[in-house]
Amino acid sequence: EIVPVAAEKVMVLEGEAGSVDRFRWAYTPGHASHHACYLDDETGIAFCGDVAGVRIGDGPTVPPTPPPDIDVEQWVASMRLVASWEPGALAVTHFGTYTDAQEQLATLEAELVRLAEFARTHDEAAYVAEIDRLTGDSPSYFSAMPPDTLYGGLSRYWTKKAERAEMGGT
Repeated sequence: EIVPVAAEKVMVLEGEAGSVDRFRWAYTPGHASHHACYLDDETGIAFCGDVAGVRIGDGPTVPPTPPPDIDVEQWVASMRLVASWEPGALAVTHFGTYTDAQEQLATLEAELVRLAEFARTHDEAAYVAEIDRLTGDSPSYFSAMPPDTLYGGLSRYWTKKAERAEMGGT
């Protein structure tokens, strides 16, 4: 049975960043506009969700980029913010906790920028093939981030970026 969390157990976070007891938190958009990451100052573990990518075992770190909220520049800034915490480990949604935090974040940043450019210059079929190549066509990666959903997020990002540029923004 799924039951709601009791209202007295819910704490609304306000502002861009803060701390509660032993946890630091920060708003970390880029993968999703509503995303936040948390650092447990006692353990040094940063709970990052998809901001730190998808990684399965010894496999590659891959950016999950489903629509609608992908923003490459914001995501890079969010990764750099988490890196500035100097976490001892990253806990990611898919799947586990990894102790090479700085390396994982640097690898993810490079892959996000590379794959964003790949999506800008290639069609969906080529993008899906590139994700399959990168992940070894792994069923585990497929379940965490179905390749056919990833291109849409980056395609939408490029469309929105072009629209902002046409309106005089960045």
